[in-house]
Amino acid sequence: MKKAFFKQILAMLVIGCVASIYAQDEAVTDDPQAIEAAEESASDNVTEDTGKGEDSPAVKNENGEEGASAVKEGDSTAKEGDSGKAEKDAGSAKGQNIYSDGRITYATTGAKFLLKAEDSLSTLKHIEYKIDDNNYQIYTEPFQLTSVTEGRHTVTYRSIDKVGNKEPDNVYSIIIDDTPPEIMVTYKEGFFQGEKQLYAGLNSKAELKATDKFSGVKNIEYSLNGEESKVYSEIITFDKGGLQNVQFKATDNVGNVSPEQKFIVFVDDKGPVVEIKPVQKLTVINGKNYSVKENYFSIEAKDNDSGVAQILVKVDGDTEFHPYATKINFAEEGDHKIEAKAVDNVGNESQVVVLELTVDNNPPKTMLEPVSEEGTSEEPAAKEDKKTENTEDKKQTEPATKEEKTEDNKETVPAQ
Repeated sequence: MKKAFFKQILAMLVIGCVASIYAQDEAVTDDPQAIEAAEESASDNVTEDTGKGEDSPAVKNENGEEGASAVKEGDSTAKEGDSGKAEKDAGSAKGQNIYSDGRITYATTGAKFLLKAEDSLSTLKHIEYKIDDNNYQIYTEPFQLTSVTEGRHTVTYRSIDKVGNKEPDNVYSIIIDDTPPEIMVTYKEGFFQGEKQLYAGLNSKAELKATDKFSGVKNIEYSLNGEESKVYSEIITFDKGGLQNVQFKATDNVGNVSPEQKFIVFVDDKGPVVEIKPVQKLTVINGKNYSVKENYFSIEAKDNDSGVAQILVKVDGDTEFHPYATKINFAEEGDHKIEAKAVDNVGNESQVVVLELTVDNNPPKTMLEPVSEEGTSEEPAAKEDKKTENTEDKKQTEPATKEEKTEDNKETVPAQ
């Protein structure tokens, strides 16, 4: 009688245990064979009793490093019965594709998660987990969150031992980050965008900045003219002329790498060439420039690289250069001075060109003086007067003599 009673009690206990096992309402399937197969497959990932008494599974990444089981922000906490053990490793998840800043854990969809658990008495039956609000599934191998979108998600997990004891839910909160950083180039003073080329002045600077929506920027790398890449730490300075090729990319804290970008800049280290041009050619006398008042002066500048931005000029007593606007004319007679220079589009200045000249407004005065072969103009006049006097004297003496001779002749001529 007693023997039969004990057999009945034992049968009731066995039936109760079996009913407890199959009564897990969150299981992924109600098929006993499927559950048994999953449990056998999961056995390699479940450690046997070590006597430590720890019954919470440890979440690990694919490298075996333990991750945060819950986020301390309070956005997602463990369900009722949480012992708090899941939070102790927060901030330790820094394996490949997983990063924690001490408060939040980030990962890519490519990151893998490993679950392990221990039981001090009846040993483990299986571990099960679910992603967000989906159904529980039995853990068999490291899993990825490939089916989720970017942003915050939760992995809820627990273990069950062979007598049906179910661990309180543990919640692992994580932000999925699959987007690489974005890089922005800031060109400091001295850059100019031409029609076909970006130009920069000597010692101009370019700054690289990267932003990342989730896990944050780990670093920026860049290469100058095909040289070995190096981590960007300070503003890039272009200290030599010619074509410069800058390639760069950024990596965030979970390993997302931005597509490689580049910009090509021509560093213009030569100033423009300036020329002062008179409309009428200057006359050079003893090394000095002379000009008429009707003359005009234009200023021209050329730059073969970034191009001329402006021409500046000083005239005569100007103390400061001012923009050149129109041709220059000097109406006032005397000495004058033009100083000119040009600035290109990246700030290079030309040498100052100087033109000094004298404006001559007064024509010469001409005098006409007759000149004889014998002497000055006074001598011919005196000679002429003397000649006149001689002529008058001769006129006065000669007729008288003739007349006298006539009278004489008359006296001597014989009478008829």
